[in-house]
Amino acid sequence: METRELKVRLRADLRAARRALTAAQRALAAAQAGALLARSDAWRAARVVALYQACGAELDLAALRADAHAAGKVVALPRVEGERLSLHLVAVETPLRPSALGVPEPPAETPRVDLASLDLIVVPGLGFDRRGGRLGQGGGYYDRLLATLPAAVRRIGIGYDLQWVEAVPREDHDGALHAVVTPAGWVDCGI
Repeated sequence: METRELKVRLRADLRAARRALTAAQRALAAAQAGALLARSDAWRAARVVALYQACGAELDLAALRADAHAAGKVVALPRVEGERLSLHLVAVETPLRPSALGVPEPPAETPRVDLASLDLIVVPGLGFDRRGGRLGQGGGYYDRLLATLPAAVRRIGIGYDLQWVEAVPREDHDGALHAVVTPAGWVDCGI
C-alpha cells in the first residue's frame, strides 16, 4: 500500500477513535497531558511558546495556555494565511475568530512572532510514533511551519494515549518531533 493511502486509512481510524471519546475523557486527558508538559524542563525553560487552539476533538490546551500566561510566558497561536501558518502573539483577552477551515485563530492585526525568538512549539496531530513521526490532518500546514523553524526550537506533540501508532507513514516533507506527551507520559523521540 502506498504511503498516502496508508495515511488516509490511518487518519480515518484515528479520527473515529478520537471522536468516540466522551467529553469527560477528553477533559481528563487534557488535564493530565497538560500537567505533564507544564512540569517538564522544556516547558519551564521556555520563554516564548507556540500553542494551538483546539478544534473538534483535539486535545484542549486552554489550561496550558492559562498557565503560560500566568507564568509570564509569551504565547503565540497559529493563523492560516494561504497555504501556510503564521504565529501571532496572543494575550489572555485576545479574541479568536474562526478561520476558513473553522479553526479559532488570532485576528490578522495581532503581531507576528519572530520565529527566531520561539523556544517551544506544541503541535496537535492525529497520530504519533516514538521516533518523532506525526500524522496531521492532511493539509500540510504544520509540516510547512515546522520546516521553517530554527533548529533550536523544541517541537512537542501532544494528544491522547489512543493516538500512538507503531509507525507513522512518512514522506520527505513530514516534520519530526522532539517529544510527544500524552496522559500516560512523556516520550523523547531522539531527534
